[in-house]
Amino acid sequence: MDGIVLQRCEFLVLLDALQAPTVIGVPREGLIPREPEQFRALVRDGIDHLKQRNLLKVNDNIQVLDGDLLAMAATVAYPQLAFITTHDTAAGQQLFLHYQTDGILVEQTFPEEKVHRLAVLSDRAVLLARLRAILALPEQGGALEGSVTLPVQAFSDMKAKAEDGAGDAALKVLTQAKMPEAQARLLVDSLRAPVAGNSVVLLRCHRGQVSSSRNAAVVQGRNAAWLITTPDGEPANIRLATTTAGAVIDQVRQWAEELVPAAAKA
Repeated sequence: MDGIVLQRCEFLVLLDALQAPTVIGVPREGLIPREPEQFRALVRDGIDHLKQRNLLKVNDNIQVLDGDLLAMAATVAYPQLAFITTHDTAAGQQLFLHYQTDGILVEQTFPEEKVHRLAVLSDRAVLLARLRAILALPEQGGALEGSVTLPVQAFSDMKAKAEDGAGDAALKVLTQAKMPEAQARLLVDSLRAPVAGNSVVLLRCHRGQVSSSRNAAVVQGRNAAWLITTPDGEPANIRLATTTAGAVIDQVRQWAEELVPAAAKA
């Protein structure tokens, strides 16, 4: 999975060729200049760069992009299914974007500012293995396992209290929701001093527009990792449950199949 690295101006050539107004997972304001002339200037620079790399050729005054590169770009611009994954540690946040259409899966990462790396993954199983490595969650559960469901506002209040060091107040919210105290303390500790935080968002798309979604957050504490989701049919609630790498990937696999079955056609 070596992939290809593109400067921003080169990437904009691909979007221009595909008439793609934006890219899912990348804020438009940071990607495409507001001024049309600035955009055109960048595209002209990108064309020159791609010519020098033999990724764009001119035949009879017609510009022809490398076929494999254009296929990757088309998947990024117009996916059937998009995965947006973040991994936060003390060192900072990493962003990983994955896009699927019929027959191709592409990963987009950002090695440097205004630099795009595109790489093809062979199938969804490889993608799930890649997500497992990115999330870097424990393979085994801890000595204590637990779960709790809270109203959205109660969850927000409890989380804020835990993060602000008001552990007893956060603990009270959880025990009032019938969570055993030992598991509640474990959760509060994880929210107060997380080792890492992750989010995974799956988006079903059509012509560059999102039509349906699934999402989860994962907080990894010193002694447990917690999967945070909205229960099916309960949009006013948040569920928190101890989890492992395998459980999170199984959930992502299930959501992906619900949104776009692996055998689905475009």
